[in-house]
Amino acid sequence: MREVPECEDWWDVVSFGRDACRGDVEGASLHITGLRSSAGPGIEFLEYLKPGPGKAYPADSRTDDIWHWQTRLVVDDVESLYKKLQPEGYAFISKGIVSIKTNQGREYKAFIVRDADGHAMLVTDNGK
Repeated sequence: MREVPECEDWWDVVSFGRDACRGDVEGASLHITGLRSSAGPGIEFLEYLKPGPGKAYPADSRTDDIWHWQTRLVVDDVESLYKKLQPEGYAFISKGIVSIKTNQGREYKAFIVRDADGHAMLVTDNGK
């Protein structure tokens, strides 16, 4: 196994991802893009250049499949984003914007759409 550099703060790593720093992905080469809000956790997007792409996300995946995973993205205006994405050709899982009510009585507007790689994104507002 080859040596990889020490990674003090995985968020600030540019040439190696967190897994590559631990040596879990031998020979990895990747691009990392990260976003962090003023409060709460950040999100990190990895694009592996080497060892190359993995298996494609199954085209017939459904939200009730055991491997289904979705990332929640909170936006200010759900309806506006939904209308913006429709003509762009994104694959919507939701048939439209839905209302989700929690046990605590908070109500959210939401929809699920696939990103360019086929990952499910749950888009919601901040709720009322």
